[in-house]
Amino acid sequence: MLTSVYNSFNVLLLHLIQIAITFFIILALAVPCVTLLLSWSRKRGERRRKILHQKYEEVIFPFLYHGNMNHVHDIRKKLGKVDKKVFIGILNDLSRYFTYKDQDKIRKIAAIYDLESYILKNIRWILPSRKIKALKILVNIGFTQKSYPVLQKLQRSKDLIIRFYAIQNLILYGNFDVEKEFIDYKYPLSLWEQMGYFFLFKYKLEKEPHFSALLYSPNVTIILFGLRMMRLFHQSLDITRNYEKILMSKDSQVQIELYRLLAMNKDSIDNPATNVGFYPLEDMLSNYARLDYVTTDSMLDIYHHTDNVAIKKHILICIYDYVKEGKADIEYFATHHEDETLNEMCRNLISEKNGK
Repeated sequence: MLTSVYNSFNVLLLHLIQIAITFFIILALAVPCVTLLLSWSRKRGERRRKILHQKYEEVIFPFLYHGNMNHVHDIRKKLGKVDKKVFIGILNDLSRYFTYKDQDKIRKIAAIYDLESYILKNIRWILPSRKIKALKILVNIGFTQKSYPVLQKLQRSKDLIIRFYAIQNLILYGNFDVEKEFIDYKYPLSLWEQMGYFFLFKYKLEKEPHFSALLYSPNVTIILFGLRMMRLFHQSLDITRNYEKILMSKDSQVQIELYRLLAMNKDSIDNPATNVGFYPLEDMLSNYARLDYVTTDSMLDIYHHTDNVAIKKHILICIYDYVKEGKADIEYFATHHEDETLNEMCRNLISEKNGK
């Protein structure tokens, strides 16, 4: 009985070993075969894309750089049916090198092949990564009324990146009024978003908005955005009572951006009689210098942007009296600074402080 069981076990074990060896041999042969097949398929796909790229670019390039807008339909005659995925990739890459003046050519090419419908299918996907990629492409190649409902819905998305690219599209091609709609924007606007909007305004719009309207927003990040954009686009801030609330803001970041903007607006600080609401500019500079985060460099930034000697002197007094390590900085400038005017003013200030 035991012998029979033992023999049966040996037979079973032998079968299992044979199965394992067979499986191993099949696997050993299959892995390199599959690898070679995938490699061949990938290389074949790359060769095809390279050929298509060259073919498409030979037709697209001359039109974009030298073509007449009336000849846009010649592209379809020359290319016929296209691989939309490859074609979109080329237009998307090229659009980065075109400003608003030439962007219309990209949009006309995209319209001929109805690339918008193809991109909309990707925007409607559940996967955020695919949706975001499609929205970024739509910014570069344009859209029509067909995409409005989707984009208007996505501009309220809880996903920051999706919301950002949806709004970019609407600013460029839709009905998102920066000066009006950003005032009531309820989401915090990150620095990444602000930088993205800056490049959009600078390179894609024919004329940038006037950002002073954003200073009335209850959203402090929108106020900061407005002040930064005004500085970067050299838009002046009128020192009037209309802006007294923002000028008297106690928010430290708002104060920093405000003084950076005022430093850029030379006319605002050249007039010694300039008042902010009921507050003389000298008082504002004194209050600013008392803030913990203010440095000598930030005060000198304002100093170098004015030709008014009285204001320059007051700024140096503020540094000496209020800025941390400011007294030591003034003493250093009095002996070492290459700017002769600053050097002399610092020496005179030290003499006055010492009663000489």
